Amino acid sequence: MLLRTKGDPHEQQGKIDISRLAQHFRAVGIVREKGDETYRVFLKTHALTPSACWMIGNSPKSDILPARCVGMNTVNVPNERTWALEHGELDPDDERALRLRTFQELLHPFQGLTRNRPSASIDLRATDYRVRLQP
Repeated sequence: MLLRTKGDPHEQQGKIDISRLAQHFRAVGIVREKGDETYRVFLKTHALTPSACWMIGNSPKSDILPARCVGMNTVNVPNERTWALEHGELDPDDERALRLRTFQELLHPFQGLTRNRPSASIDLRATDYRVRLQP
């Protein structure tokens, strides 16, 4: 897993340090803004295939829409405290964009993934979001 966040680098690094999240990620990156090009560079830097990647976030504008634009799968977990300028219209018919109510619900679609078996496809139309592990 990789962590990408946006904002003031000093402030964001402080949040990451306090949360102790960095130890759970292969790499952590902080950018001032997230957009289509930011995601393209991120994918290229880490040699990632967009259709095999998932962007999980609360901001339609910075997380979901640009990630979908470059071909990534997405999970939107809305947050009532998301800044109004980060809102955006999501396509309700987009089969590669999952919408959850809480971060705890992430356990369901990604259950069964491990370091030794990191790839999966998820049937986003399924109500229980079963994961099919790739060989």
